[in-house]
Amino acid sequence: MHSPYIPHIIKTAFIQSPSVPGSHISDSLTHKHRSTTTDGRFSQAPKTLKLPLAMPSRLGHVKSRHGCARCKQRRVKPSTSSKLTVPASAMSVLRVGTASGEMTNVVPFKTKAPTSCRTQELGLERQSDEATVREDLFLMGHFASSTARTISSRAEVLHLWQTVIPEEAITCPFLVHGMLALSALHLASQRPSQRGKYQQFCRRHQNLGIPEYRQVIQDIRHEVGGQIFAMASLVALLGLATISDNGLPKDDTISEHNTVFADLKAIFTVVRGVEAVLKHDTTMWNTIVNSRYRAAMTGHTAIDSQLFELPMDVQLRYQQLMTDCLDNLLAGDSSAKHACVGAIDWLQSIHRELLFLNFESISNEEIGLEPAYLIKWLALVSSDFVTMLQQENTAALVILGDYFTLFRPIENRWFLKNISTNALNAIRETIDPRGLEWLKGYAT
Repeated sequence: MHSPYIPHIIKTAFIQSPSVPGSHISDSLTHKHRSTTTDGRFSQAPKTLKLPLAMPSRLGHVKSRHGCARCKQRRVKPSTSSKLTVPASAMSVLRVGTASGEMTNVVPFKTKAPTSCRTQELGLERQSDEATVREDLFLMGHFASSTARTISSRAEVLHLWQTVIPEEAITCPFLVHGMLALSALHLASQRPSQRGKYQQFCRRHQNLGIPEYRQVIQDIRHEVGGQIFAMASLVALLGLATISDNGLPKDDTISEHNTVFADLKAIFTVVRGVEAVLKHDTTMWNTIVNSRYRAAMTGHTAIDSQLFELPMDVQLRYQQLMTDCLDNLLAGDSSAKHACVGAIDWLQSIHRELLFLNFESISNEEIGLEPAYLIKWLALVSSDFVTMLQQENTAALVILGDYFTLFRPIENRWFLKNISTNALNAIRETIDPRGLEWLKGYAT
């Protein structure tokens, strides 16, 4: 097949002389006419030769080593108005501009080039789309078979992430992107040689899913409460993973600790939409707890744990935070104290649950520590406390440091690798020197 940019056939028109009887060249063209004189000698015939009527007169000429002088004088350079065939694609690339009457005879070759170009473009797009679909199918398969198992070890919660949530995601694009983003980041942690490739996939799905999720949580409807709950969990895991050793690479132009601390603050922002879901006895909570999401919702609170008594050193720590620490760092600011006391109360309650579950897991292998118990604190603290964190308030940062020390028993999860050390180091770089003495688990 010929290239579409080259004409298949170039037609040349030939002009044929009309047939005239006796128009063959006579001897008068090939022999000199001779006449006999009276003395018997031959005389030269006249210079003018007889030609057939159909033939034009021959031009006079003088021999030249380089050709006919008259022809040289009559020679004309090719005109710009000569009819040319230019591929349309070339014209579009070169952006040929013509003034009025200029290049009016240029005939772009339009027969196949545009169609072929568009076909090639569509072919590349189709190949790219097909490749993306295959990649996404692989990511979803990996999520169901592997990543979901790292979220929870409880059979009913695992079923939720492997079956129920993927089915719910059919009508919820942002949830699909959340699952694929976490799956890609998980693969990046498992395959060092392909880390960059899967980190790129993770970024792509985060960029596609999170903006839509943020719009939805502005006005939460009961019918999508379960999907929002699932996405909030995924976003929280992605946020925590950014602080771990398996997080996405940081910008070299920004201090690593500053970037980690920015990630710390961002986690609170993206999880806020699930606050209403996690509160007991609300309409949303009752709706979800009676749905297929019940397994995850009931697992968020170990009611029996509230009867569990905290070790004495832990009790003293929380008492010290509520009194001496807040009095020292927030003297005279009653509203800030109130916000911090609420955050400490929630943290103490969650700490009690973790210790209770850890104790129960000794005799019951089905009971284990779940990241969900810790993630919920991000949504339960007040908006005033989150604002204090955004403003890098010293007292709020001290409480945040205590929160991340609770992750140490479950840092074996890939998305929590060294998270407590990384978070505490970032807080240490940010906090006012007055807060260092109160910062538990000080890391270097």
